[in-house]
Amino acid sequence: MPQVSPELLRAARALGAALKETTPLREYAYAVANLDADIQATALMDELQRAQAALRVKQANGGVSTDDIVRLRELQDAAQTNPTISAFINAQQVAQVQLPQVNQAISEQLGIDFAVLGRRNNC
Repeated sequence: MPQVSPELLRAARALGAALKETTPLREYAYAVANLDADIQATALMDELQRAQAALRVKQANGGVSTDDIVRLRELQDAAQTNPTISAFINAQQVAQVQLPQVNQAISEQLGIDFAVLGRRNNC
């Protein structure tokens, strides 16, 4: 595998540093740190993810009960009303809006679709 040139690595680091200084990514990093520090919020997120995964398995096997759906909705409601989780989700959504614009700017400079190059090829 070819080595990345030092010039390209410097440019990538400069881009990363510049992106880190944008308001959306600073707020996202702050929200991630807050979520990581909030034991109750992370436990709730973990429980919600486990419930979602279990429900998908039950759906595949045709065994979803009303209680399963009620429990999932309760967890979703709890997550949506948790201030730490809400702040994280909002910050994530705002940051995600910015990244396609960055990809577009890079693509314009390269003359090719930059984002496509990062996707896995499953051929």
